[in-house]
Amino acid sequence: MTTRRRFLAGLGCAGGSLFGYSSFNGSYGKPTIDKDIEIIGHRGASAKFSDNSIEGIRYAGKHGADAVELDIRRTADDRLVLNHNPFVMNISGAQTIGDVTYNELLETTDRISTFSEAMSVVKKYDMELVAGMKEPHNSEYIWNAVKEANYADNSYMSMWNRDLEDHLVDPERTMIVTAAPNTDLIESAKEYGIDSVMCHYIETGIDAFIDYAHLNGIKAGYWTLSESREDLVAGLSKDPDVIMTNRPKQAVELIRGD
Repeated sequence: MTTRRRFLAGLGCAGGSLFGYSSFNGSYGKPTIDKDIEIIGHRGASAKFSDNSIEGIRYAGKHGADAVELDIRRTADDRLVLNHNPFVMNISGAQTIGDVTYNELLETTDRISTFSEAMSVVKKYDMELVAGMKEPHNSEYIWNAVKEANYADNSYMSMWNRDLEDHLVDPERTMIVTAAPNTDLIESAKEYGIDSVMCHYIETGIDAFIDYAHLNGIKAGYWTLSESREDLVAGLSKDPDVIMTNRPKQAVELIRGD
């Protein structure tokens, strides 16, 4: 079985160097990618399967991803389902998930997975769970569901910086996310006692973002909405501790392959 990296186990390569070079002989040696970078499947494996689908979660686990990030929402009758957007579409228009019961939701779509279904697959492949707090007002309810599934020690919440003041539940199990790399995110992490930050991959500025996080003893990484092999290689040169990718199989092959 693939050995899973544990994001919450402490600072992995923080302060270290991603690329190792052979002894200087007039030219650089072949770069060696740090195999301890944690790989998170973004919404499962959204480059190959629908966002937050059971098939995508299973694919990420089967191909060695250490974790999956899933968008969790709460229906009107307190069922937890997976969906990126706050609504689903039907012939009458948009239907907000929080305004309908689970059974009413199924009348609109059969392409929505439940939290319990997802957890069965996550546990089967011994992955970590990144619970995306798309509904920060439900963060405590969602985190209680994670604890009831006996998986809090293998899970953490991803939460936007703007939501911390009112909706932070457990700093030790939280990763702060933001759209663009900036030092304010790292200052917020220090203020709230959070040791993990992540921003959208933007080539300009991400080096300084990750370096500053490491100087402050904070793990840092990035996520991307789409990426080729070239994009993955470019991002890995920024010395991340963790990446969140739509292509977990490709990332595993690139980072941990021979």
